[in-house]
Amino acid sequence: MPISVEDVLKYHYYGGMLLTGLKQHERAMEMFYFNLSIPTRGAISAIQIESYRKLLLTSLIHTGQTTNYAGSKSDRNNPAITASHTASEPYHLFAKAYAASLSASSDSTRVDKLLATHAAHFEATENLGLVRQAMSVLRAHTVRRLTNTYITISVRELAKTMGSDVTKDEAERIIVQMVAAGKIKARIEHAAPCNEEGMAVDGQESEDMVEFVDEDDEEAGEAGATGEVLDQIKAAAAANVAEVLAQKIKQALAAGERVKEAEKGVLLSYAKTARAHPQSREGSMFLGSTPGTSSMYVTADEDMDLS
Repeated sequence: MPISVEDVLKYHYYGGMLLTGLKQHERAMEMFYFNLSIPTRGAISAIQIESYRKLLLTSLIHTGQTTNYAGSKSDRNNPAITASHTASEPYHLFAKAYAASLSASSDSTRVDKLLATHAAHFEATENLGLVRQAMSVLRAHTVRRLTNTYITISVRELAKTMGSDVTKDEAERIIVQMVAAGKIKARIEHAAPCNEEGMAVDGQESEDMVEFVDEDDEEAGEAGATGEVLDQIKAAAAANVAEVLAQKIKQALAAGERVKEAEKGVLLSYAKTARAHPQSREGSMFLGSTPGTSSMYVTADEDMDLS
């Protein structure tokens, strides 16, 4: 049975949904966009419209932004995209407000209002779950934006930026979760309230601060720490080499002393043998000669001092 265009559309649509469930949002976006790139004749498929809507929402979840696919010149000539754009007005209103809430003039209340207004439509088109996922990561996207603006910010101020309904404890919990997940690099400093003289003040809530750590600075710090560790390793290695060398020298000197003692014993033995068996050559002793070999003589004077 030949594969139809509808089979291809379903493959990429359900594949995109599966990848979204696995949190592989970038790959899911590629699957959804593929369905929009397929040439169409006449009416577009309902699968393409749903792929477009899920592409918008997945993009919000993944990056906090969405691309206006109907805005580029090439996409304006794509009937699948233009028709999907027209059929998805509530989604565009939501996406626009969502992205605006992450701007410098953050206003998350508008997103909440749009969600309340169009919740029935999102549910009817079976995308309310993705919309809620986008809302659940909206505050995390807000924190990421703040890392580009602030080095240090109070937890209280951070909570206000996230939304009027966000408490200080909730903001701190979100920061801790994002750090644990490796999404940002930050630390929270719990400081007791102080007066102008720097003295601690009882009865006042602490002004906890969030410090966002720049990745380049952290890498430089890690590099510096790594350099210190390497220096320590090199120093330890050098000290070990010196110790080993000293031991080898000591062993060599001891071996030299043993050789000297052995040589002295051999010479004493030769002297005694020479006195006991004088040879034809006066004052000499023939040693170790064998037929066909040359002779070796060692002087054996009576007054030789071998002590």
